[in-house]
Amino acid sequence: MAKLSGVKTLNDREIEYGGERYVMTEGPAQLGDVARRNEDFYADVELGSFYRVVNDLGDCVAFYDDESDVRGLGGGRFPVDYEDFTLFHRVKSTPQSPDEIRALIEEKRAEIAELEAQISINVDDYVRVIDPYLVGDFSGDIAKVTHVDEDGCDNYTYKIRDVIGNNADWVAVDAIEKITPAAAKAALIAQIEEAFKSA
Repeated sequence: MAKLSGVKTLNDREIEYGGERYVMTEGPAQLGDVARRNEDFYADVELGSFYRVVNDLGDCVAFYDDESDVRGLGGGRFPVDYEDFTLFHRVKSTPQSPDEIRALIEEKRAEIAELEAQISINVDDYVRVIDPYLVGDFSGDIAKVTHVDEDGCDNYTYKIRDVIGNNADWVAVDAIEKITPAAAKAALIAQIEEAFKSA
């Protein structure tokens, strides 16, 4: 995404874009902000034009210039200086009507449901054993959930199995934590590498 079209300047400190109001901020830039080019030092970034901050590079945020190259604000591969841009942050409007309030409540419910889905542990999820004393003879710290019993005795809700090996056991809720498949893979690779170092 290159320079934005349809940006209206409301006053010295405010702009409007896409039906949303943005107010000037000192930064740091955040995803969704709008940056205005103030200095004429950079190729492919037009003076006075607006650019949406859309990319997170880890150590900085960035936007796409007019040639679709990623430009980091204060870092990254093609960095630009913060001081050469004015940043605008979207102003969240306060709901006024009952319909707007209901819509906001539904939006928050959806966000909460999404977070709960990320946190809740289900069959085939990967988990890390965070309390080995609560899992009996379980030998590894990365496992996969094979069964869920919400009515489990003494809070032993999840049956897990070693990813490497065949040990399986019922575990308490607070003995494990959910992790992503990528995190499970990284942890297992680290365990294998450590085993070869000590061999």
